[in-house]
Amino acid sequence: MTLISLVAMLSLTALLNAAEHPAVTILKTHCVSCHGGDAPVRNLNLSTREGALRGGDRGPAIVPGDVLESFLYRTITHAGDLKMPQGKPKLADADIKIIKNWIEDGAPWEAPAESKGAAKP
Repeated sequence: MTLISLVAMLSLTALLNAAEHPAVTILKTHCVSCHGGDAPVRNLNLSTREGALRGGDRGPAIVPGDVLESFLYRTITHAGDLKMPQGKPKLADADIKIIKNWIEDGAPWEAPAESKGAAKP
């Protein structure tokens, strides 16, 4: 791979990630390796909003607008017996706060307009 190809690929990846909410990027980084693809663990696919809303064997992962009812939030804060990501360190407090705010805001999959470079009103 040439240096130009590598730079182009990284630029495209950055553009694609800029179009998604930061919470989605956190999910992709820490969750989707197990909870994504054709055979997600516990039938929970966190690679799409529909999959997160549908949930898996334990019910919906997220309840937009309600963090306390969102199974995902309870697991990443280590509030119950199940602590995620399993076998790995707890997510950083800043990442947990992003996910908390994201769920409270309705769990939109796309980045807020101001994050995509749109002018603020």
